[in-house]
Amino acid sequence: MKNASAINRNAVSVYLGHDKPDQANAEIILGGAYDRAKVRGKQFTVDMVDPFNAELTNNQANMVNITAIEAVIDGKKTTKSLKTKARPEGLTTVLDTGNPAWFMPKSIFDVVIAELGNATQAERQEYYNVDCKYRNPKHAKGHLTVEFGTAGKINVPIHSLVTDFGNGKCGSYIGSGENDGSNLGCPFLRSAYVIFDQESFTMTLSQARFTDKKDIVAFPEGGFKTE
Repeated sequence: MKNASAINRNAVSVYLGHDKPDQANAEIILGGAYDRAKVRGKQFTVDMVDPFNAELTNNQANMVNITAIEAVIDGKKTTKSLKTKARPEGLTTVLDTGNPAWFMPKSIFDVVIAELGNATQAERQEYYNVDCKYRNPKHAKGHLTVEFGTAGKINVPIHSLVTDFGNGKCGSYIGSGENDGSNLGCPFLRSAYVIFDQESFTMTLSQARFTDKKDIVAFPEGGFKTE
């Protein structure tokens, strides 16, 4: 599209909004602009993992390194570091707007699923059956924090991980693996405002502000910079 002069920069800004059947203000902005009204708090910018490195990314863009995931429930913290001797920069992770799931380390998954009433996996499905009451923060307390090194972090309320299917039933598209965390799909991305800049191969993130207001502004001159 940039080559056809339809947009001024090879970039996309994504806001998914609340996970509600009547959600009407989700938006995608193509080019070198973003919606400042949807940004809450400080923005931070991280480098994408080299999309031309087949070993690390399988030639896929929109991958970054995350260094830890922490669950905070009733003041108790469960932390999983994702840094190793082989990968001191953290775990290579894709931020995938087309994936409904979030796969997380087993130690984190275990405390989250317990907070969601020890939900059980739906038969032949990729989600867990969860009582709809856990969409209320009074019943699903606490949050998850995903750390992007020293650049910044994004908090995700645990109650926001529960999807209303619109038929009186609810579920959660989370999964686990002993060292997993290699896919941050919609359950994570709804809590973030993300700018994918394919020209500088960076991502700029912030907490999402849930609002119908719009304030479309241009990128800073030269694009967002890592610190």
